[in-house]
Amino acid sequence: MAYRSLCDGTRVENPREDCRKAARFGTFRIGSKAVYFPAFPAGGRYLAYEDISKILLKSSSLHPKGCCGGGIPVFVLRLEYGQGQGKNLILDTRRQAERVSAELKRVCPETCGGLEMPEAVL
Repeated sequence: MAYRSLCDGTRVENPREDCRKAARFGTFRIGSKAVYFPAFPAGGRYLAYEDISKILLKSSSLHPKGCCGGGIPVFVLRLEYGQGQGKNLILDTRRQAERVSAELKRVCPETCGGLEMPEAVL
């Protein structure tokens, strides 16, 4: 599987091995050097920690089309990089958001030092 960076910044050496050892959270993985995402039709994309300028975690809700009319509570992890670009990752539960937050604070404390769990879902 080939891996490419989301931006023209830092290149991760041996991303395949880092992704293989990375912690999985839904559709993405948090490795020791980068965050990894699946890419279509095959392969993967990554965002190196050195390229991330800001990490935000907020509560939100998804509004699927249908008859229910209510929103599904979720958490959104936003990774900002480059010139105002960003990647949003959806987390289903508060427990998963707490695990992702703890893992990111462990692997890149300088970027997400102010990362806090939101109080409640909107």
